Amino acid sequence: MCVGLLIVGAALLGPGSGRAARLAPPLASPAPTACPPIWHQVPVATAGGTYTLYALAAHAADDVWAVGDVLLPGQATQHTVILHWDGTAWSAVPTPDLGPYYSGLYGVAAVAANDAWAVGEYDTTPSGGNHIVIEHWDGAAWSFMADPSPGHLGALDGVTALTTGNVWAVGAYAGSAMGVTLVEHWDGTQWTVVPSPNVDPSTEANVLSGLAARAANDLWAVGFTAPSSEITVNARGLVEHWDGVSWQIVPSANAVNRGTYLAMGATAAPNDVWAVGSSYGSDFLGQTFTEHWDGVSWQQMASPNPADSNSLGGVVAIGPADVWAVGSARFPLVLHWDGLSWRQAASPLPGPGVLASIAALAPNHLWAIGRFAAGTTSVPLAEEYAPDCGPTPTPPVYPSPTPTACAGFSDVHPADYFYTPVQYLVSHGVIAGYSDCTFRPYANTTRSQMVKIVVLGFNKPITTPPPGSYTFADVPSAFPFFPVIETAAALQIVSGYACGQAPAGPCDGQNRPYFLPYANVTRGQLSKIDVVAAAWPLRNPATPTFSDVAPGSAFYAFVETAACHGVISGYADGTFRPGNTATRGQIAKIVDLSITGNPTGCPAPTAGP
Repeated sequence: MCVGLLIVGAALLGPGSGRAARLAPPLASPAPTACPPIWHQVPVATAGGTYTLYALAAHAADDVWAVGDVLLPGQATQHTVILHWDGTAWSAVPTPDLGPYYSGLYGVAAVAANDAWAVGEYDTTPSGGNHIVIEHWDGAAWSFMADPSPGHLGALDGVTALTTGNVWAVGAYAGSAMGVTLVEHWDGTQWTVVPSPNVDPSTEANVLSGLAARAANDLWAVGFTAPSSEITVNARGLVEHWDGVSWQIVPSANAVNRGTYLAMGATAAPNDVWAVGSSYGSDFLGQTFTEHWDGVSWQQMASPNPADSNSLGGVVAIGPADVWAVGSARFPLVLHWDGLSWRQAASPLPGPGVLASIAALAPNHLWAIGRFAAGTTSVPLAEEYAPDCGPTPTPPVYPSPTPTACAGFSDVHPADYFYTPVQYLVSHGVIAGYSDCTFRPYANTTRSQMVKIVVLGFNKPITTPPPGSYTFADVPSAFPFFPVIETAAALQIVSGYACGQAPAGPCDGQNRPYFLPYANVTRGQLSKIDVVAAAWPLRNPATPTFSDVAPGSAFYAFVETAACHGVISGYADGTFRPGNTATRGQIAKIVDLSITGNPTGCPAPTAGP
């Protein structure tokens, strides 16, 4: 029913999702370190089952909480789950549960080692009837707390704690016709409902997803209002502010003609507040959405969208030039605001997954949680951002999806132009399919995936730099594709983008370039990577083969060389369209022909004009 938000953590938009967490106080800007901080994955031990984590709260380096729901083997529905980081490992902590029907926790906040809160909902019937859940941690166990409106159907999605006696939670309950905003407050003794405004509650659903708290008289709540509680192009972001006396609606910077859902907020100063979420068009494919409060009004800020479906669910503000947001772009998505623009940061799991919430302990010490696909289930995903001075790790098993007992791919047929190349590359362990026995030949491919295909396909010896070193600022040693990207860089198969200039990020202490591992590879880039990997002499003819690849352009010699060797072709209108993204089927064909084809048919290179 609900969408979530919070301060230090939040969850991703989706059916039944919610989120919240605790806001860390504004922190100083990060100082340079001898070992640059990177995001790395931290294992989470589980007893099996399907997990969805919605929210995160970080109180200390040895006291971090994550909450959500889990469907354990043998159970018929999901139930609440609480995980705790003790400084060494993540482990499950027993939580009271109101089964036998669905129950989940969408928000968590921590005040002290013996004072934490979690909120969510539970169902009273197999088909719904959701009621509010509030749980408290006293240092020894989690226990239920009485809700001040037990007769209302609803859920709490976000919670934040300023002090032991000043805790806020937000969500929605069933009003006269649609969902109505719900705000509750803990004063150290009891929870009470605090009045909150709505946009035309007789026709509009109003939901508050989470909180950003700076002071007792300066809180922000965000969510959405829409004619229906379902995702729709008519949804609009909802922003409300508490000034110490009452909650008031503040106009949000909504995208024009798009369904906008705010999932979380964070504040560093009275005039420096962020809200993030997603916007949806008629195709129901999301785009990241960020907006900023400058003390006067909310303004939408441009943010990256590296895939066809993107969303943001969590944000934390450390300072005016140091803000982080997490979400999904069909893989775990991490964005960083450097004071000028949002840029994509490297995350160690390029495969299918979601980051739902983020929390900061220090400028160079952050946590993010979510989930990633593991066969037919999803397992907890925990990532820590911290200085990395360790040795170069053993190349990991790449998180590429693999088929399970598939006789073939249901979407790759003998008549397809990519049929033989796919069969060859799969049989040689270069590429793989998905667990549903599909190959998805028309899906796009990232630069990381493309480099892996080329390096493994051409059987290039793996080359990595000395421990603690790396070539690209956004591809540290813990990155799963690190060995193949470093190999490609050493062989000059790939190059990066200069730091400090779009589309790269800010320069680090070594002015390293950026690789942009999650960006989709284009047909022009594919031609260059393939030709260099094949070690073919470049051709530079005076007359171009394609009308849109002119002599002297960046990819001209590479496209002409690939065309001469017969591994690429253009379109019926005489164009090559070098800026178009390359699909999995196209890449399979080009790489296969380059490896197995006969290159002798291409005449010796000739000088161009």
